[in-house]
Amino acid sequence: MKELQLLETKGTMTSLEIAEITGKEHNKVLRDIRDETNKIGTERAEAIFGLSEYKDTTGRILPMYVLNIQGILQLGARYSADVRYKLIEKVTKKETVENKENTFKNDLINIEKDKIRLEKSRILKELSQSITNDKYKQTLQIYSANVLYDEPILALPEVNKKSYSANELSQLIMNEHGIKISGNRIGRLTNEHNLKTDEYGYWALDKSRHSNKQVESFRYYDNVINEIKKYI
Repeated sequence: MKELQLLETKGTMTSLEIAEITGKEHNKVLRDIRDETNKIGTERAEAIFGLSEYKDTTGRILPMYVLNIQGILQLGARYSADVRYKLIEKVTKKETVENKENTFKNDLINIEKDKIRLEKSRILKELSQSITNDKYKQTLQIYSANVLYDEPILALPEVNKKSYSANELSQLIMNEHGIKISGNRIGRLTNEHNLKTDEYGYWALDKSRHSNKQVESFRYYDNVINEIKKYI
C-alpha cells in the first residue's frame, strides 16, 4: 500500500504519529498541516507534506500526511518546545533504528559472501593438492588466494611460449618442413628419447577425445622439432 511505502521512507513521520505525540486529535493535525500549506504555498508544501491515506478500524479509507524532516520542523514550529523536542526525538530514533537494521542486513549479506568465498577457496585448494602437474597446481593455488578478495592479489603465471598438441605439432612440421609424421608417432618418439621435459614443453590437462574427462597430455614447444627430426 502507498502509505506503507511512505512509512518506510528514511526520516519520516505520519500525521497519525504526530497526533499521538502532541495529544491532538488527528483531524486537528490535518488542519494544522493544511494551514501551513496555505502559508508556504502548495508547491513547497508538497515537497515536505506527502498526502497519503490509511484505513481505520471500521475499514474506512481516510486521509493522512507523511512528513519528512523539513515538514516535521515546519509543523513543529506551531507547537511548544516540549512537543517539538518529542517530535525530533521520535523521528531521530526511527532513523537510527532504520540505519541499524540496514547495517545489520548488510553485515549478514557480507558474512554470506565471505562464506561463499571461503568455500570456493577451500575447493580450489583441495583441487590443487590432487593435481600432479606443477603448472596447474600453481594456477589453482593462485585462484584459491585471489577468490578471497575483490581484486586479485597474485598474478597468474605468464605463458611466454606458444605450445602445440602432438597433432598440431604434426601439422606444423608438415607445413614448415614438408615432413609427414603423425601425432601418435611424435608421442612415441618423444617418449622413447625422453623429450617430454620442461625444455621442450609442459604437461597440461586437456579434454579426452573419447569422454568428458580431463586427461594429462604433453604440449610441445617448437624447439622440439629439431630433436624429432634427428630420429625420423
